[in-house]
Amino acid sequence: MTFDQFLQYASSPGVNAIVGFILSFAAEIVPGYEQISAKHKRLYMMLLCFVVPVVATFMGGCIDQECIWQALFAGFSAFFGSQAAHMRDL
Repeated sequence: MTFDQFLQYASSPGVNAIVGFILSFAAEIVPGYEQISAKHKRLYMMLLCFVVPVVATFMGGCIDQECIWQALFAGFSAFFGSQAAHMRDL
């Protein structure tokens, strides 16, 4: 996989995979991560779901408004698709 292919993957369906990868490292590296409440963990995931595709879009060289909205929509879809069963707890 080339870097450009990775950036395309990070700004569409791969958002949850990348965020899950980041959070799995956070769970091992960040001291006290297991004591963080489930609500806060979901908020961190939501933040990452929006940050990952936007950063990938900027790194891919697309800075027009349509690209940014598509990245935000990818983040929205990734987060709410993965957390739909837990929304009542937010």
